[in-house]
Amino acid sequence: MQPVLYVTGDSYAVIIQDDFSDCDLWYRSVYSGIPADVEWTFWQYSNRHRLQGYDGSERYIDMNVFNGTEDDLMAYVS
Repeated sequence: MQPVLYVTGDSYAVIIQDDFSDCDLWYRSVYSGIPADVEWTFWQYSNRHRLQGYDGSERYIDMNVFNGTEDDLMAYVS
């Protein structure tokens, strides 16, 4: 099974340098908007979101988006 690598802007440079380019990326960029110069599969755009209707024990939750359609996501996880 191929891993998905969770990276930040700083760790992304190391990942590319070490040539893990065959792995999908879960890119954390909570301050600078959509990563335009990175091929990401998932993007974490917030780490302090308050979601209406969420009643879990954590006050804030991470928010993420998949880079594709709903059909693409279903194919990705199956």
